[in-house]
Amino acid sequence: MAMIVQFFSFFLLLTQIDAVIKYRRKDNLGKVKLLREIKMTNSTQNGESSGKVESYMGVSLLMVGDYSFYKNFFEIAGDEEGGLRYSKEYLTAIYEQVRAIYDEIPFDFGKLHLSLVDTFVAIRPIDCPLLQPDDMSPNELERNVTLEELFELKNGSSTEPKYSGPDALRQLFNWKKRYEDLLPPHDHTMLVTKMDLLSFSGSDSSQGMAPLAALCKGGESSSVVEDAGAMATAIIAAHELGHNLGAAHDNSNSTECNQSLTYLMAPSVSTKVDDDRFFNIRRFSPCSLENIHTYLNSSNAHCARKKGRLSIKSKKVSALPMDSFPGERFSATQQCQAAFGKGYGLCPKLEYVNLGGDPCRRIWCKNRRTRRSGPCETLPFFPAFDGTTCGMNRWCMKGSCVPNEKRLLECQDLNDDVCRKYTKAKLKHYCKSMNFQAVCCSTCTRAMSKELQLEKKL
Repeated sequence: MAMIVQFFSFFLLLTQIDAVIKYRRKDNLGKVKLLREIKMTNSTQNGESSGKVESYMGVSLLMVGDYSFYKNFFEIAGDEEGGLRYSKEYLTAIYEQVRAIYDEIPFDFGKLHLSLVDTFVAIRPIDCPLLQPDDMSPNELERNVTLEELFELKNGSSTEPKYSGPDALRQLFNWKKRYEDLLPPHDHTMLVTKMDLLSFSGSDSSQGMAPLAALCKGGESSSVVEDAGAMATAIIAAHELGHNLGAAHDNSNSTECNQSLTYLMAPSVSTKVDDDRFFNIRRFSPCSLENIHTYLNSSNAHCARKKGRLSIKSKKVSALPMDSFPGERFSATQQCQAAFGKGYGLCPKLEYVNLGGDPCRRIWCKNRRTRRSGPCETLPFFPAFDGTTCGMNRWCMKGSCVPNEKRLLECQDLNDDVCRKYTKAKLKHYCKSMNFQAVCCSTCTRAMSKELQLEKKL
């Protein structure tokens, strides 16, 4: 009650003067501290930074990583602090990619504005949302428990990291209810895990679980997402959020919404990357759009109707730069590590990279602990994050390798006489050198762009 009174005292003060007040709240959830600082003025008391007051449709998200998720990044980073930072930035990158997908979807009311409230990562098994107090006593978890032991305790003799998707969703509901007073207000909780989620039938083909049309229904507005790796994880997350917004799976009963068209709400993604259906994975089918429109226009979706000042840029809660894309923070090598683990890197063999025609449609990775001549690996569906480098001054955007306009603005030749004297054949060879690229940036960009266009025609 004291905190509520304090909040309203701030509000009364702000109605009289245009001052800046910082409201700090520090909460503990296990060993994880949640610290939020809210700057409040006359112009920001509606939660946004600038612009006119307007009505809009929006969903605020809390991104959560469980203990198995944290353990993967702890092993990659090599220490607790690095693992936690890596985990939180990765959660933010997943959110940013989901937001980018939804920003492009043509809803009848305009854009559905997604916002990130906060990120939470369970750095101890006891803090894991998928473990309830009655599942095991605190005494069993207070000691140092390995991930393998955790699954042995949970699943009996099995040490495989598998978990029932429906159980995971149910326990996430309970976790949210238990810590409701500590968690920041939000519309939807998205939990990301490295556990192998099992379907209702026990199949391990499921990679996500969510209730249908659950947005604004309290703790039920939740998704559990298996971390398949980078962009694949973001697609799963966008799919599960779609369920919460009222979209069911596409099926074979409709021509324009057939599951074979592999839209975002298809029950499974296509492993093919060489046809136009690849791009459907970032779009809703007409049927899904109709379902979402129906739900969001109903009284059940009251929390999505917002009123306030919309800022141009979304609020960030991590060190991810405001104007960066996920692939700029997480390189292709880091995306390989997120998917396959420490020791992996980007495949150096062109015969793999060029499969499918565009390197952005599928990342190929190499286990650096194996022999150099060994094969590269990938996932059935493993596109690159938006912003991933795919060539000199080129990056991946929406599954295509396109010119990086930001880099091109900075790209200049430092010595025109040197850069212009080489033939196209020699430039093709010399421009592979990073040192030569640094001197002849503009010339190499033009030469390599023409080479790429020629390869596509062939």
